[in-house]
Amino acid sequence: MESSYIPLFMRSTGLFGSGGRTRIQSAVQSRKRDPAQTRSLIRGARVSVLGLVVGNFGSIVALLIGLIITHVRGQGALNGYRNFLLAITIAGCLTIVFGAIGGFFIPSVKGKTRPPTNLLFLSARRFVSLLKSIRKYPEAFKLCIGWILWNTAYSNFNSVMALLFRETLGLGSGDKEYTVWTFTALIFACCGSISWMFAFPYIKINIKTWAYTFLTINLLCLLWGCIGISKHVTIGYKHRPEFYIEQFLFLSTSSALRSLNRVLYASMLPVGREAQFFGLEITLDLATGWINPLVQGTIQNRTHNLRFPMIPNLLLMLLALCFYIWTKVEKGMEDAKIGDGDDDEVRK
Repeated sequence: MESSYIPLFMRSTGLFGSGGRTRIQSAVQSRKRDPAQTRSLIRGARVSVLGLVVGNFGSIVALLIGLIITHVRGQGALNGYRNFLLAITIAGCLTIVFGAIGGFFIPSVKGKTRPPTNLLFLSARRFVSLLKSIRKYPEAFKLCIGWILWNTAYSNFNSVMALLFRETLGLGSGDKEYTVWTFTALIFACCGSISWMFAFPYIKINIKTWAYTFLTINLLCLLWGCIGISKHVTIGYKHRPEFYIEQFLFLSTSSALRSLNRVLYASMLPVGREAQFFGLEITLDLATGWINPLVQGTIQNRTHNLRFPMIPNLLLMLLALCFYIWTKVEKGMEDAKIGDGDDDEVRK
């Protein structure tokens, strides 16, 4: 739902109004960009980044709540269970309160009139209608697939790194350094996306070059871990400084790339179907997200080496890079300007 508002803010600047094609070509292709011509992408970047930063800030608050409760009430098996219940209760209440307050500041958008059809089949028919629009919006679907592949590799690599960090340094989940490691992950993520938000309007490179840069750094971090598979190699996340350097490079660029993905994807979506397309991305991500952890677990059980599961993540990210290269951003933006008639079947 949060992501669906990004294209609304972007369109408020007039990207798809008169002269939209000229602005698109200038925003995507030109290395000498005028901020006035690219204000739509800039606003989208700002909205996307701030949304992620607020989410990360909420995670930091939740961690602080957990630390305070643990410090006050003590540890132990029974206390740990009660502390957990108390922490999620407080965090849930805060989420409801701030969500209710934030609802007053969200733009009010009138949805489409509900078609006179059975609600039981409406979702299925809309999903079929969405899949039929692949031919009409191929670039948006290409980027969607690349985004899902990247996100799968990103999330699974993070889980592997958390386990490898504790295993290499001999830490438990309750150790102080692991808590610091958890905090620095969120801080680096915030710094990365905010830095990109401020740099994007002024550094004269197109938006896809930003994506390639972030993906390249991600790939290097994964490759570094794969190098450490051999016992005869002394690098590859086998020393404490390597983990913190990786955390800074990987999480800062990944957070910036996540913000960029939402902006780039939003710029290719047809008017009135933003929620459907973002919902498709989430649905496909959830539907396929279980496969890679299963593969990782099988590899780990057979090799007893946490660096081996990095190989499928590296392959997934390479495949994601291919989809990013294949995506033609300018064409996708032009396709989004065309009216959408794919819902005709649903309205019947």
